[in-house]
Amino acid sequence: MRLTQKLCAQHLDYWFKQQWKRVGQRIPIDTGAQAELERLGIKVIDAKEVLQDPKPVRENFVFDKLVPDPVVIQQEKAAYVLRDENVLLEGTAQAQVLLKTIQVDGFPKNVEEKLEQAKISPSTNRNVQNAILASHLFDCEQKKTAIMKVPEKPMFVLPRNYGITDDRKNRLIISKLLFECEKLHGRSLVFQRRLGNDLKCHIHFSKDDHPLQFDFNIDTIITSKRPLDPVKDRINSDLPDIFPLKSTISIPVTKKYEIQTVFPITQSTSFPNPHTIFLHFSPLSVGNLYGTPVTDSQFQARNMLKAFSVAAARAKQLYGDNATNLEKPVVVQSVHTDGKLFHFGTYQLNTLNLDGRDGLKNYWFQKPTTELFHECKYDVGRPILTGYNSAVISYLNAFYGND
Repeated sequence: MRLTQKLCAQHLDYWFKQQWKRVGQRIPIDTGAQAELERLGIKVIDAKEVLQDPKPVRENFVFDKLVPDPVVIQQEKAAYVLRDENVLLEGTAQAQVLLKTIQVDGFPKNVEEKLEQAKISPSTNRNVQNAILASHLFDCEQKKTAIMKVPEKPMFVLPRNYGITDDRKNRLIISKLLFECEKLHGRSLVFQRRLGNDLKCHIHFSKDDHPLQFDFNIDTIITSKRPLDPVKDRINSDLPDIFPLKSTISIPVTKKYEIQTVFPITQSTSFPNPHTIFLHFSPLSVGNLYGTPVTDSQFQARNMLKAFSVAAARAKQLYGDNATNLEKPVVVQSVHTDGKLFHFGTYQLNTLNLDGRDGLKNYWFQKPTTELFHECKYDVGRPILTGYNSAVISYLNAFYGND
C-alpha cells in the first residue's frame, strides 16, 4: 500500500475569495480599439457615465400623503346588489320571476336558419381541437392556481399548484373560436363587427318597490353597426311559481353601494349596438352564499342576468332612465363558458317595467348547456383530448353570422 500526502479539508468560500483576489490583480490588455476609434473621430465615453442613474437623496424622508381609503357610499335605503361572484338560489326559475322573462327552448328563427345553412368543415373542427389543446395544455403560463378545497375536510389546506389559470383558459379558447368564425364568414362580415374586452356594466332598477343594483363584468363583447332584429311574434306564457320564496332570495342586501347605470359603449361610436357578449365562469370564484357548488340551472341563470344587464343598460342609454315599454326591443346574444361547458342564449328586452307578473314580458331563448369536450389532459406525458363536440362551434358560428 502506497502512502499519500495528508490533505486537510478547506471551506469553499475561502477558495472563492482567493480566486477573486487573483482575478482582481489582472492588468487589462490594451487591444488598441480605443485608439483606432479616436483616429476615426468617434468619441469614446466611459460606461459608468452612461449607466449611472443619479437620483437626488432626500434626507429625513417623510411620506407626503398616504393612500386614501376607498370611499364607501352609504345610501339611505338598502338595495339588493348582485355582482359577478353571486348566483341565484333557484336558478332560471327565480331569474324569470325577477326579470319578468319568458324562457323559450331553442334559438330565434333567424339563428336556427343560420344553423341549418352552416356547414363546418373537417379542417375547422381540427383547428378547434388544436385550439382546445393550446388553451388548456400547451400555454406556457405558470401561475398559482386558485385554492382548492376538500368538502369533507374544509379546514384542510391543499398545496397550491402552478399552471394555467381559469381566466387564461377562458380568454384563449374564446379568442381562438372567434378567429375560426371570422375565417368562416370572411372580411365583409368581420368589418361590421368590433371587439372589446374587460368592460364594466352597471344597471339600477326597481322590482316591486325594491331597489336592485347589478354590477357585472363583461369579459368580451362584440358590437355592430346595426342592432339585432327582435322576434316580432308575441309569446304568451306564465311565469314559474317559486312560492314561498321571493324573487330576490339569496341576493345580498346592503346600504353600501353606488346608484349607477352604465353601458360600456358610448353612443358616439360607429359600432354602438351590443351583438354578442362572452362571460367567463370559474367555480372557484363564483358560488352560493352557503358554499354549495353551482348547479346547471344557476349557471344558466347567471347568463340570463348578465344578458339582461347589458340589454337594459343599452335601453336606458337609448330611451332614458324612465323608459318602460320599449319602442324597439333590444336584443343581445350571450355565451357563458368555463372553458369546457358552453351555454348559449339570446335575450330580448321588451320592457323595463318588471313589477308584477302580468303585462308585457321579456324573452329568453336558450338551449341546454353543451360540453365542448369530455376530457383534456396529459396521460403518461401525452396530450389527450376525448369527446370533442362540434355543436359548440356551430352555435357560435350562427351567433356570429346573425345580423
